[in-house]
Amino acid sequence: MDEVTLLEGLLRSYSPTAAEQLAVEFLAHAMRGLDFQVEVDAVGNAIGWRGEGGRQIVLLGHIDTVRGEIPVRREGDLLFGRGAVDAKGALACFVAAVSQLTIPSGWQVVVIGAVGEEGDSRGAKAIVDRYWPDFAIIGEPSGWDRVTLGYKGSLLLSYRVEQPLAHPAAQAENAPEAAVAFWNRLTAAAAAWNEPYQRTFDQVTPILRQMQSGEDGFNGWAELWINLRLPAWFAPGQAFIELSALAGAGRLHLLDAVPAYLGEKNTALVRAFLSAIRAVGGKPAFALKSGTADLNLAAPVWGCPAVAYGPGDSNLDHTPNEHISLSEYRRSIGVLKEVLNQLMQV
Repeated sequence: MDEVTLLEGLLRSYSPTAAEQLAVEFLAHAMRGLDFQVEVDAVGNAIGWRGEGGRQIVLLGHIDTVRGEIPVRREGDLLFGRGAVDAKGALACFVAAVSQLTIPSGWQVVVIGAVGEEGDSRGAKAIVDRYWPDFAIIGEPSGWDRVTLGYKGSLLLSYRVEQPLAHPAAQAENAPEAAVAFWNRLTAAAAAWNEPYQRTFDQVTPILRQMQSGEDGFNGWAELWINLRLPAWFAPGQAFIELSALAGAGRLHLLDAVPAYLGEKNTALVRAFLSAIRAVGGKPAFALKSGTADLNLAAPVWGCPAVAYGPGDSNLDHTPNEHISLSEYRRSIGVLKEVLNQLMQV
């Protein structure tokens, strides 16, 4: 199976979060045919490895996508399909690159197609204590000539406020108004926190994801669902404490928290990427992302050099026009092969 057939097959295996089985079965079959040893673990991750050495490189991709199936088609150099960029392009790049290598004695290279990354990251959570790699590469779109060093953290919250109903003429604050007032206090606090910082990566970004309100004849209620993107200097626990002080008559509930991650530039892994990108005529650059990825979860546990890498334009993530350049995809495979060869000479 060549690299384009591999990617097309993954895209045709539609796999929104919590419904990844078809794609997992395809990937497991494809890896077996490419001389990987393969297993599907208890949570549904597709795992393939080559080599049996004591030193290890883990390539952690994700096989799930957001919802919204896109018909798979080619238009010249472009391949359209849900997940082409986020992040089946990177996962296919991992498999193709590793399949084309001779793994030296003393090394093992593991490729993981993790489930649930677009949800609760259950796939990554299930494997972080299973592997202890020397180097880790997370499969996310960076562009073939860029390396992602960090992702912002995430704080997912709900806010609920209840107020007794009153006649409109009483001009008492009702529950929806109280919820809006809390949101305004939150955004004002974020603006104050952000004042010393110019880079988006260093700023707090509040996002109002959903709001609802209603009443039962006696009391009114309103509820907000909020996501805060957090910089490395602001721990999720501290952010929750400070926001709780702004809750007023309502209550703030913590739904999920992921700290930011920012990796080092001066590592053998980063140097290998810079060298490999230059070797094929590129001008390497670094990226810092405002989203959150499995890099945030895995890298702090593993404690090894870790970056995110993969082909594709991340501006196309989750869009109805998601597509990838096949020439860029092939170029990223070449870069990754060179990176892995360099690392396994360390």
